[in-house]
Amino acid sequence: MRRKNLFLSSAIAAMFVFCVSLVVISPSEAAKFNWKFAHEELQGGFMDEVAREFAKRLAEKSGGEIKLDIYPSGTLGTSEDLVELVQNGAIQFNWADAGHLGSLIPEVQALLLHYIFPKDMKVVEKVMQKGTFMNI
Repeated sequence: MRRKNLFLSSAIAAMFVFCVSLVVISPSEAAKFNWKFAHEELQGGFMDEVAREFAKRLAEKSGGEIKLDIYPSGTLGTSEDLVELVQNGAIQFNWADAGHLGSLIPEVQALLLHYIFPKDMKVVEKVMQKGTFMNI
């Protein structure tokens, strides 16, 4: 019982500090840009951790001027929805694989055919730099 009370007291104190900090933050200390990063990966999964690390580094490098909110597990929609949201400027980043982008940018579908390339990366680089798939 004593543990429960200690936990409850700690939680209430933390909420109080959080609420006070919201009031104390001046507009000059708030982020100037609030960007969104959405993906369909599970929260806590590898890609989610990469997104969170990106958000952390973005905040550090921008001096806190850019805040990146992460929306995991398809919170904002399917892959197709997320690509459309990026196109419309509603979100700034998402994880999109070539399969979903291929309907919008046909050349991207070439990336799905990785098994047809030899292991020599020079050939892959030449194909990708040329601009048109198989126009070597």
